[in-house]
Amino acid sequence: MALCIFVGVDNQNYTRIFAQALLSDEISASYTWVLEQLLEANNGITPTIIISDADTGLDVALKPLLPYIKHIYCIFHIR
Repeated sequence: MALCIFVGVDNQNYTRIFAQALLSDEISASYTWVLEQLLEANNGITPTIIISDADTGLDVALKPLLPYIKHIYCIFHIR
């Protein structure tokens, strides 16, 4: 199982957990569903940067949904 935690900075510069999801697999269809739900819940407000592990399922899901965000990999997972 994969745990997705969406963390961001609010308007008072505090780090907050905005959403979390427990996925049964790490395929692009699962990530697409989670991202669609996140965008719907946030009224279309999109993130500007996403930091993740080097999961190819997330890479595939991000391109059509959020083509203009900056997606970078966590240094821990690069090593």
